[in-house]
Amino acid sequence: MAINVLGGCAVAFAGSWLLNLVRSFKLLDDDRAVEIEIAEAAHERANGQVAELRAENADLKRPKRPAHEQAIFEEIAAEVRSLQPHERRYLEALRSHLEVDADKLRHELIAAGMPENEWLKAVTHFRTSNTRIVEEILPSPSRPRNYVRINPLYRDYALEALHNTRPPST
Repeated sequence: MAINVLGGCAVAFAGSWLLNLVRSFKLLDDDRAVEIEIAEAAHERANGQVAELRAENADLKRPKRPAHEQAIFEEIAAEVRSLQPHERRYLEALRSHLEVDADKLRHELIAAGMPENEWLKAVTHFRTSNTRIVEEILPSPSRPRNYVRINPLYRDYALEALHNTRPPST
């Protein structure tokens, strides 16, 4: 009888062990399913946030100027992008002055290492080309010297374009 009791206990133990083994896999599957649902919900929330951020980014990329001002800016920016390195350097030197005596600017640039022929090419470019960026103020009885400046109508546009564009690689 003790063997029957021991056999019955062994069968009961083995049965409950097998039953718990099967249940544990089922519980693991249920836990995994819950984790997958949570991950999918988080993924969908993230996708929604990405869509919102993309829409916000598109709004930020829209021009902050009226259309006519944006057109002027784009023209000035194209002119700035097309400048040769010595012309760009000349324009960058003008950045710190509202207007400056042309000879003083020449001395500044040459002292900073710009060769005389490059300075002359830059001056010639801005005098003879159809650019609107640099303006020369000719001598008059009240101002006996030549002055140069970035055209006040386009100064903000030119400075922004100068800041946002990289000089051409040489």
